[in-house]
Amino acid sequence: MNRLDLFRTALTKSRDHVARWGEHPAIQSIIAQLEYLQAVESDATKDRSRLSDINIGVLAAREIEDRDMPLAELLYEVSGEARKMPRGGKVR
Repeated sequence: MNRLDLFRTALTKSRDHVARWGEHPAIQSIIAQLEYLQAVESDATKDRSRLSDINIGVLAAREIEDRDMPLAELLYEVSGEARKMPRGGKVR
C-alpha cells in the first residue's frame, strides 16, 4: 500500500470508529490530521509547516488502543510514514 492509500484507509477506518464509538476530541483531531496528511501527499496543499505537529501515534496510544486495536496499529503506521515526509514551510 502506498502512502496516500494508507492515509485514505486510515481516514475511512477513523470515520468508521466515529460511527461505532461516537465523536470525541481525539478522533476529531486524528481525522483532521489525516485529512491534512492526505492533502500534503496528494499535492492538494503545498503547506508542509504543520507536519511537525502531527501527533496521531500519541493520540492512538492514549485514546484509541483500548477500544480499537486494529485502528490504533494502522494509526501507528501512519505516524511512522508522516515522520518520513519532508518538512518545511509553505512551498510556493
